[in-house]
Amino acid sequence: MTHGSTPDEEQVDGAAHLGLAAIGAVLRARLDQTVTLTPGVRADVAALSSWYRSPNGPRGLPPVRDFARAYAAYRMPATFHAAAAAMRAAAELTPDYRPRSMLDVGAGSGSAVWAAAATWPTLVKVRAVERDGPSIDLGRGLAERSGVAVLASIDWARADAYANAFEPADLVTASYLVGELDPGQQERVIDRLWDLTAGVLVIVEPGTPRGADQIRAATRRLINRGATILAPCPGTECPVTLPEWCHFSVRLERSRLHRRAKQVELDYEDEKFAYVVAARDTVPSLTAAGRVVARPRRTKGRVELRLCTPSGAVSRVVARSEGDAYKLARKLEWGSLVPEELASPPRGDG
Repeated sequence: MTHGSTPDEEQVDGAAHLGLAAIGAVLRARLDQTVTLTPGVRADVAALSSWYRSPNGPRGLPPVRDFARAYAAYRMPATFHAAAAAMRAAAELTPDYRPRSMLDVGAGSGSAVWAAAATWPTLVKVRAVERDGPSIDLGRGLAERSGVAVLASIDWARADAYANAFEPADLVTASYLVGELDPGQQERVIDRLWDLTAGVLVIVEPGTPRGADQIRAATRRLINRGATILAPCPGTECPVTLPEWCHFSVRLERSRLHRRAKQVELDYEDEKFAYVVAARDTVPSLTAAGRVVARPRRTKGRVELRLCTPSGAVSRVVARSEGDAYKLARKLEWGSLVPEELASPPRGDG
């Protein structure tokens, strides 16, 4: 951080860069100013909620009249924070990665681009691909009023995920896209996304068993295409199987619009999500000892951890008697990287 910067601001190439908290606050403010919660939008939000919660998952077109505004009010803050959490995991393992260009496929109204702008201040060129015209119009309006140069200059393209007219980018993202496609389409889109990835690919889906299974399938296909898996699995295919499923959670502050759209009073919510980060061999990355894949259970004198490691999914109980290892375990959260000291059981354990 440059001397004189605020805690959520740093200097990059001579310009101030806003971090996650500041960009999140701007997004909430612009949504509150832009989306009017009319009776029609309220009805659309209710219909959209039912569509997403259907037993077989969302398929086809949602049964709403104003999808763009209903989705922005109901889901955009959560998808922004989920994408940002996945991108932070990528950035944590690639400290020297400096993407300049980005391609966001199935961009909706742009939440993943806002998340990327908060994560990688080196971005200067962004293309957002979305097939829904009103979502593009809403996303462009929000971005142009963001006060963030890379967002205001997004190149919006109305096209589907199979379009061939796009150039590869350093960073490629697909947020809450794959799960809305048929299985055959999913494989085709994963291949397309990887072909367009010059550096890092980030895919995010809902943190449901179905969403986790789609991420697992995407991970397997990317490995078969020669990708290096950075997160959440430490370089391997996901070893977590039902009744468990690999997913994570991020807490976000609800805006007034968000609370009214969902008809709730609580000023925060927890978004569950699943994700995979894949990279080309040319991207320098750190080696992870593992990741915490469930909420740690802390009791008196011990911490119970569920870990994903290169050797598989394992449980680890860290007792106070382990000294420094116990202190490290107390600080871990769901989704944290595992310190090397905690990646294997202590000596003497059978």
